[in-house]
Amino acid sequence: MKIFHGPYETETAVIAELRRREQSRESAPNGAFTIRAACEARGIELGAYDERIITWLGGMSAQTSEVVADLIRRAYAAGRRDERADTALAGGES
Repeated sequence: MKIFHGPYETETAVIAELRRREQSRESAPNGAFTIRAACEARGIELGAYDERIITWLGGMSAQTSEVVADLIRRAYAAGRRDERADTALAGGES
């Protein structure tokens, strides 16, 4: 199951994805919530300064928040793929 939507080549692509999910600049969920949820779903522990930066980023456009959240999702997925590849190379189970 693909849980991320990028990579995005343009802002227009992000807007199209947000609209596809029935979101718009006006009706998008709070950007900080979107980023925080991406972190929490992947078990990322957040400190006070992390929260401050997430709140700051969340005040930007819905497109910005979506790209940041999607980068978190894709980085996590890439790390998991690397883990499985390393395990397979070592002759272990994935």
